[in-house]
Amino acid sequence: MAEIIFYEKPGCITNGKQKKLLKQSGITFEAVSLLDYPWNEQELLAFFKGEPVTNWINPNAPDVKSGEVDVTTLTEQDALAMMIANPIFIRRPLIACKNAKWAGFDLQRISSALGISGEFKQDVAIENCSHPSEGECAQ
Repeated sequence: MAEIIFYEKPGCITNGKQKKLLKQSGITFEAVSLLDYPWNEQELLAFFKGEPVTNWINPNAPDVKSGEVDVTTLTEQDALAMMIANPIFIRRPLIACKNAKWAGFDLQRISSALGISGEFKQDVAIENCSHPSEGECAQ
């Protein structure tokens, strides 16, 4: 049985690196495509409770990188509608772990939520796009 649900963009190299870290740490997970998942506002909002709207949006989404979308001007409703209409805007990965949900990869937070002790080190850049100039995140 999976210990967490890992909502990813299939084929994303960065999400692949994150899943490799989970495997190396002995953490089982179920990978789910966040692009294909049928999101609704309430379910999506659960991953972002307490976070400013600017932290909800994938900074590597092409329209964000180009400046076409200014995340500082988005309301919660605007952001939710935008992410549901085009899930490439969802900051990833989304993590569902026991009763907790959040956006972003934090191996120490995952291990703490699972009650696993030990030192879980990760590269601080593990959330950065592996193709920052190639437009890989366009889909």
